[in-house]
Amino acid sequence: RLQWFSFRYLHLYTSSETILDFLQNPVDTFRGGREFSVTPSGYMPKYNPNPLDVEEDVAEHVDIVRDKEFEISEINQRSLEAIQALAEKHEFDVYFVSSPFYEKLYSQPKFRRYFRKVRRGLRDFTRSSDRLHVVMDEPLTFDKHQMENVDHLIKSAAEIYTQQVGEQLREEEADR
Repeated sequence: RLQWFSFRYLHLYTSSETILDFLQNPVDTFRGGREFSVTPSGYMPKYNPNPLDVEEDVAEHVDIVRDKEFEISEINQRSLEAIQALAEKHEFDVYFVSSPFYEKLYSQPKFRRYFRKVRRGLRDFTRSSDRLHVVMDEPLTFDKHQMENVDHLIKSAAEIYTQQVGEQLREEEADR
């Protein structure tokens, strides 16, 4: 009953769906099959890949960046500046790491070009502070059978991703 209640009334807080996805694809709350769990730290692991959705997601992402020039939004610019100010004030380093991508999405020239512009913009911004760092020039890519969608991994692959990012961070620290 508690799970039904939270799914029915707190769905947007307990689901990995976006509001747009939720509105476009309403759910019959009496139809089961939507199991979820949240760890005490707030992590919501997914255990099963979703290869068909991953494939469909590729076209959407490529379409979004098709003929689009990267320009950082005002809110994202202010957010980066706030992160920088906090890092400098409290003397801690911030490492920016790309999310993982489905290998087929990252192989798409239009998406790759857009991603590189995003990365270049982030690198340009991080040059303004010794506290800000961009880790990895290329994102880690995964097979569709390791993914929930084009940029979210299932738990077993997330563990691999986390280990690889950790190794990159150790290398970054060793080089400094």
